[in-house]
Amino acid sequence: MNVATSRPRALPQRAVRGQRPATGAARRAFPAHADSGVLTVLDERGVGQPMSHRRPYFRPLPRLWFLRSREFRAYALREVSSFVVGFFVLDLVVGLVALHLGPQAWEWWLRLQVHPVNVALIVLALAMTIVHAVTWFAAAPKIVKVRLGRSYLGDGWIIAAQYLALAAVAAALVFWLILGGAS
Repeated sequence: MNVATSRPRALPQRAVRGQRPATGAARRAFPAHADSGVLTVLDERGVGQPMSHRRPYFRPLPRLWFLRSREFRAYALREVSSFVVGFFVLDLVVGLVALHLGPQAWEWWLRLQVHPVNVALIVLALAMTIVHAVTWFAAAPKIVKVRLGRSYLGDGWIIAAQYLALAAVAAALVFWLILGGAS
């Protein structure tokens, strides 16, 4: 017999509720908890995979669920701020494309930047960037726990380190601009 061309006989896939196969290797391969009433799907080898047929209850939420508490409002504000910052980044990308396309496109983008609506959007983007940074800096100690021996570094130290790093980067940028790095 040619082994390369021989194929094992495929067993049909079947679902069994709380029953074990009667004999042999299929019975040994079946999970021990199969008598629990969990719906089990058998593959072609007779090995079962439990399937949950439970349908959890999802409580309906009102449309303005985030207005109920201060924490929810802060969460919603942080999420909305990311969209505003994203629109500002899109505006900068349009500026880069305009710069690539030539002087006329660049002049068009510069005229667009001084339009009152766009200036208002830029001010809003700046405010939302500050909100986004402050809320993420406040959330960082809940995400990252710095262990020191048997205890953890306090939340205030993690937040202060972030603000210190932000101030260092801003100071380096200001000194670079003052010393003529952008000329």
